[in-house]
Amino acid sequence: MHIKISIISSLIIVGLVMSCEDDEILSVIPPASDTCFVVDQANYEENGRISIAFLGGSVGQEFRPTRSSIDEVRLKFNDWNIDTGTVFVRLRKSLISGEILGTSEEHYLELSQNLGDFDLKFRFPNTIEIHPEWLYVFEVVADDGFKLLITTGDWTDYTRGRAIYPDGPTEATDLYFELGEYVDCEPDTIRGI
Repeated sequence: MHIKISIISSLIIVGLVMSCEDDEILSVIPPASDTCFVVDQANYEENGRISIAFLGGSVGQEFRPTRSSIDEVRLKFNDWNIDTGTVFVRLRKSLISGEILGTSEEHYLELSQNLGDFDLKFRFPNTIEIHPEWLYVFEVVADDGFKLLITTGDWTDYTRGRAIYPDGPTEATDLYFELGEYVDCEPDTIRGI
C-alpha cells in the first residue's frame, strides 16, 4: 500500500483513507489496536563505543531468544566523527557468517552537528520466526569506511551470547541492544513505543 502524499492529500475518517479530490477509497486502514514492543533480549550496560569502520564494516551480537519471533532490533550509536553512510541489521542463524534469516530496513545517516548518543530501531519487513534457546546473531552492517560508533558495554552481565568482531567473539564486550516483537496488548501494559 503506497500513497503518494505529495500528490494526493488524504483524509482519515472512520478507518478509511479517502482522496480529497474525488472521495475514492484508496485503502482500508485496520481498526486501531494497541500494540506494544515486548523485549526478549537486552543489554542495557554501556561504558564504551566501538567504530564499525575500524572493525571492518560489521559487528554482531549473539543471543539465545526465549520467544518464538522477532520484529525489531534496537541499538545505540554515537555521531562523533560520523561520515555519511548506510547502516542496517541482518539476522543470522548460529554464526555471524550463518544463514541470513532476515534483513532490516536501512538507515541513511549524514554528518551531524549533534555530537552525542542516538538510538535506531531496525524493523524487519516481516516477523521472523525463530526457535527459543537456539543461537542467533544479529549483524550490524555499515558501508565500507563509514565511521559509525556503536555503543557497547564492557564486562556486562549479559550471559545469553557474546559480541562478535571481525577477529571473532569476545567475552569482554556486549553491544548495547534490545530486541523483541510487537504484540497486541492491553493499554495499561504498553511500553515505550
